Amino acid sequence: MRTRPALIVALLTAVIVLGGCAPGGDQTHPPEPATVTVGTVIRTPPPTATVTHTVPGRTGAAGSSLSVGSSSPVGSSPSVGSSPSVGSSPSVGSSPPGPSSKPVPGSPPAFPSAAPVEGSCPFLQASDVSLLAGQRVGRIELIAAAPQPICVFYRIVDGGWLGAVRALDAGSPAQAVGAVDAVVPPAESSPADQPKGWGGGYMLLPEGDQHFPEARAVYAVSKGSHAVMAWNSRDQTVKSRRLVEATVDALHW
Repeated sequence: MRTRPALIVALLTAVIVLGGCAPGGDQTHPPEPATVTVGTVIRTPPPTATVTHTVPGRTGAAGSSLSVGSSSPVGSSPSVGSSPSVGSSPSVGSSPPGPSSKPVPGSPPAFPSAAPVEGSCPFLQASDVSLLAGQRVGRIELIAAAPQPICVFYRIVDGGWLGAVRALDAGSPAQAVGAVDAVVPPAESSPADQPKGWGGGYMLLPEGDQHFPEARAVYAVSKGSHAVMAWNSRDQTVKSRRLVEATVDALHW
């Protein structure tokens, strides 16, 4: 039994040797490589200059400008320029409406109250009136007015009333239109545009005119501050128009 201690020593030695290779034993391992953490480098771009543009011809808030290239925080979409508020519509080049081509009628000059006197018409010859009216002229009466008298013509055959012409400077385009409208109311007459550049109206007068009861047709037009109107005893407005055209031509209006 002397061999028993030697066997025990051999077994212990084997256990010690085998224990050094065991998983839980003390082993030498090469050092693990150090982990290097590469951080995210955030670069802040340099500030971008703000360019201010002035937009002409548009109305909006005073001092508003368009900022191009302004930096914005991460995650938000950059806004280029300033957007107008909802519901506001800028007016571009709006201008006031132009004036009407026809002046607003004013108060017409009063009809002259002077008593008629015999005389010669300063702007129409008796022979011309005879041709234009289709009736021979005999006596002529004048009703004093400025700048021209009212010329009243009578037939040579029976001395009856033939026609009358009034040429006046009303003082303003509005009053000239008012003088014409008083003779040929727009609601009752047809529009007239002769001579060229003149405007007014014409109509038949079945019951006569307040100043000339024997009149049966009238033609009246104005241009600027001037107005010319003619009455005749026939139911033909063309004869009145011819008298007006001859008067405008004679006075160089």
